[in-house]
Amino acid sequence: MPKPLRLLAIAGSLCRDSFNRKLLKTLVRGAEEAGAGVDVIDLREFSLPVYHAEIEAAGMPPAVHALQARLAPCEGLLIATPEYNGSMPALVQNTLDWMSQAQPDGKSGTARFAARDAARCRSAVCR
Repeated sequence: MPKPLRLLAIAGSLCRDSFNRKLLKTLVRGAEEAGAGVDVIDLREFSLPVYHAEIEAAGMPPAVHALQARLAPCEGLLIATPEYNGSMPALVQNTLDWMSQAQPDGKSGTARFAARDAARCRSAVCR
């Protein structure tokens, strides 16, 4: 019997009652009903500074390693995000920037995204 698919789910809004958080709950429920295991991350629990190479050089923030560890066992990503000016909000971009930095063992951080599928559900609703 094949191992169940594991997904990491992220809402691209910090607002407690955002449309995107509600949308993510629906996506997660559907994925779980289809047999996937889903780890839902609340980005409010991670204090990530705006990415800057000097911050990284001074020492990776602990929250980055925590996010990377949550992604490691997953085969895919679910991201529900508002659309700002035709793109994702800075919160989502910053999170992905930090998660793609070098791993604690020195391996490329972008490698962790190479073999994973991603589904981005975007809304024109800004919250």
